[in-house]
Amino acid sequence: MKRLARIAMFIALFAVVGNLPAFAAFSEAKFESLMQNCVKYLSILEGNSSNGMSQELAYEGFEKTSTELQKYISGLGTKKELASARKTANDFIKKAGHEAITIANVGKMSLKAIDQREKFLEIHGE
Repeated sequence: MKRLARIAMFIALFAVVGNLPAFAAFSEAKFESLMQNCVKYLSILEGNSSNGMSQELAYEGFEKTSTELQKYISGLGTKKELASARKTANDFIKKAGHEAITIANVGKMSLKAIDQREKFLEIHGE
């Protein structure tokens, strides 16, 4: 009987852990990391940095990271998560330094995606 209970607990634990991404909430660190990765590649494309990377690799990197950012935003499902993402994006825009314009561009790109996600959720219900 104890063995059966242990097996059932193991299966239940596996099911919960296997579905963790479905329960994952907004992570400011993850969101900011995705935006920072976009900045890295966009800086190279805009000529603000070379980082020893070709324009082709920078373009491919930017496409990949901006797609990851869009997927992350598309996974946000509540007004609270979207408000947190909006605040993080606005704070990101306010950063200063030699990459300020690039940072602002990525932040604005994120805000546009957040706006689109909010409209989607309004239409399809939250």
